[in-house]
Amino acid sequence: MTGPEAIKQFWESQIKAGAKDHTFEMIETEADSKYACQATKSSVQFDAKAGTKTLISGYTVRVSERQSDGT
Repeated sequence: MTGPEAIKQFWESQIKAGAKDHTFEMIETEADSKYACQATKSSVQFDAKAGTKTLISGYTVRVSERQSDGT
């Protein structure tokens, strides 16, 4: 997904599908002059129409690289 509208549409579709109680916890961040790293733990509860509840959780690692123009 790219851009605010695409992200908004994604989350709206997830909420309509039964997603709720989303958590997002930053565990660790590190950076130097070229790279920044972020580790997170997240979870979301899905309540299906049939009454079943499913908890989905996991970890993410994001790495960002500073570009020559500073971005």
